[in-house]
Parts: sequence; structure tokens; C-alpha cells
Amino acid sequence: MNRFFYLLHGFKSSLAEWYTVAVDKNQLKKWKLLHSQRLFDSKWLSLESRSYELPNGSVKDDYFHLNRSDYVLVVVLDEQRRLLVERQYRRGVDDFVYELPAGWVEKDESPVDAAKR
Repeated sequence: MNRFFYLLHGFKSSLAEWYTVAVDKNQLKKWKLLHSQRLFDSKWLSLESRSYELPNGSVKDDYFHLNRSDYVLVVVLDEQRRLLVERQYRRGVDDFVYELPAGWVEKDESPVDAAKR
């Protein structure tokens, strides 16, 4: 687990360094939520139609926002630094795809425990 933590930590650190160089954080502004309406709700996800005021003052209507439960994605490298992926059938594309191992974080479970599971 320590190797996984260091890999993830190093990855985040590298992204933060790139992000700091590429974008002036003082220029970034959040969008202001004006309206939200729930369109769909299920055990796994919900869909909302939202309206936002952008930092430049324009309004973005019908911005669709997908809410999902927390999940983990695991990046695993073996001793030869090969990346572990799994092949699964996905109905959305009606085909088999390769993806990183992943799973939902259960209620009262930490992301680390979910990753171990």
C-alpha cells in the first residue's frame, strides 16, 4: 500500500506543479449557481439541469450536471512497472474495454479501504 500512496502522492504533486506554472490561480473564478432542477435520480446517480453565471457575466443555461457516489480508481504497477488494467464489458459502448481497477466507496468506508477491497 505504501507504493500506491507514494505513486498517487507523486502524481498529485506533479499535477500541482504543472498547474501552478500553466495557470495563474488568482485569475480563476468559480461559476455562480443560479438555478438547479433534479431531472433523474437512482441508486447510482442523479442528473440535474443547472444554470450558472460565468465569471465574465454571461449565463450558461441547461448545463447538465451528473452526480455520482464516491468511487476509487487504483493505479497499480508491478515490479517491471507494467500497468494493471482489467477488461470488462460496458453496456454504454456495447463492447469490451480496458480500464483501471475501480469500485464504489461504501457508506462509512474510507477510500483507502475501498481501494484495498
